[in-house]
Amino acid sequence: MATYSILPQLSIIDEGQILQTVVQTTGVVTNTSLWWSVSGSGVTAADFSLGTLLGTGKVGANGQLSFSHTLALDKITEGTENLEIKLFSNAARTLQVGSTAIVSIRDTSLSPPPTYAITPAFATRNEGLAITTTVKTTGVPVGTLLYWGVSGTGITADDFIGGVTTGVGTVGAAGQFTFTQTLANDKTTEGVETVQIKLYSDPNRTVQVGSTGSYNINDTSLTPTYSVTPAFANRNEGLVMTTTVATTGVATGTIVYWALSGNGITAADYSLGALVGSGTVAATGKFTFSHTIANDKKTEGPETVQIK
Repeated sequence: MATYSILPQLSIIDEGQILQTVVQTTGVVTNTSLWWSVSGSGVTAADFSLGTLLGTGKVGANGQLSFSHTLALDKITEGTENLEIKLFSNAARTLQVGSTAIVSIRDTSLSPPPTYAITPAFATRNEGLAITTTVKTTGVPVGTLLYWGVSGTGITADDFIGGVTTGVGTVGAAGQFTFTQTLANDKTTEGVETVQIKLYSDPNRTVQVGSTGSYNINDTSLTPTYSVTPAFANRNEGLVMTTTVATTGVATGTIVYWALSGNGITAADYSLGALVGSGTVAATGKFTFSHTIANDKKTEGPETVQIK
């Protein structure tokens, strides 16, 4: 037995918004033609800036067909109107199938226009970290779908883990929703990039609402640097020498290996400490190591230690 369900995207909608309607069928042959109508007390073609009162479509392989209307922002005070969406199995529209769907159109002619604000959690964010963006609205019905997209000079799917550059959010009871992206730590030196976030009222992303938001991606893949700094330029035998290694652009936890050498320099020149070793880069980008120079009582003259 065939079934037909008319599923408007929203049950309450404001003038100026897009209404997407999906017809879900079961037991209906693919490519079957169905005819729909929209009507209601006081509802005319003038209530739509895009879309008609009558239309037809063919059932797809998934058992669905869909159609959309953009409600006219007519600035005429009419009060709430009920839109009736009906489905028929014949072009004359005498054989209705399924139940009538009702959508209430709220009159916004006396209401302030809706507002949309895009607020990333950070103005600048390092590669490899996540960033959450909050979309806040006023005057937008709960349950409204809003579609977002990110772009910018040099911004591609490769800049985000999973390659996600578009998405959709549902306006909640507080008038807002959030979405999160993780920035790819791509090891490509690109410099600072600016991500632009735009919001749209339609799934094709042709009707932008609100102003564009933005944040900067801080490039952490810049060429790493390493500096080796002994605590003293000259040090007597019998004393301790500490060496600091400072890095930039090197990930915390990276192991770096060092070695001491020089003309006449051997392990015997140190009473504590080896000629080779390693250190782990801390969150500060640094690590240190120390040696105690042997007081060997041998006359050798000044010796130069090379630290690599």
